[in-house]
Amino acid sequence: LGTLLQLDRMETIHHGIPAAPDVTAIAAAANATPIFAFQGRLVATKGVRVLLDAAKQLNREQRAFAVKIIGGGPDLEALKAEAAQLGGAVEFLGHVPDEQLAATLAGVSAMVMPSLAGEVFGMVAAENMARGKLVIVSDLGSLKEVVGDAGLVFRNGDAADLADKMKRVIDDPSIVAPLGERARKRAR
Repeated sequence: LGTLLQLDRMETIHHGIPAAPDVTAIAAAANATPIFAFQGRLVATKGVRVLLDAAKQLNREQRAFAVKIIGGGPDLEALKAEAAQLGGAVEFLGHVPDEQLAATLAGVSAMVMPSLAGEVFGMVAAENMARGKLVIVSDLGSLKEVVGDAGLVFRNGDAADLADKMKRVIDDPSIVAPLGERARKRAR
């Protein structure tokens, strides 16, 4: 941009993300029962209910999967009550300290960001892409832009479309590693 505008004193400073991605997580995730994870604040705009609705659809279809919810917030108890219908497929982990996050995410096949609004950049998407994680995001402008062609994108607020993207991972776990590697390269 500096050269385009011919601003000789301009410098681009990119968002800071960990320099050493956890590439071992890619192989671990490809060989296990698919685990989907959400990481963020448990508020309505983050779309966790959309993820739970997609999980309910997968559960009705008797698909084998699990969901980890990482984070806390005012909607925690209501989300736990809603997830109770899924017979243990959803686990709420609360806040996970940064130094334990890589280990917590090691077996995760895909990170899901079902945000409905309010995402300025999508730092969680970029951080998990740097870890080599496949990321599934709503087509909210900023998330779609961060992920580009290195992840899966579903229609904002559409639980059925999210379930279809999750089914792609369940039905063909071989997509996890190549998309995770593409995500890692894009994040770099």
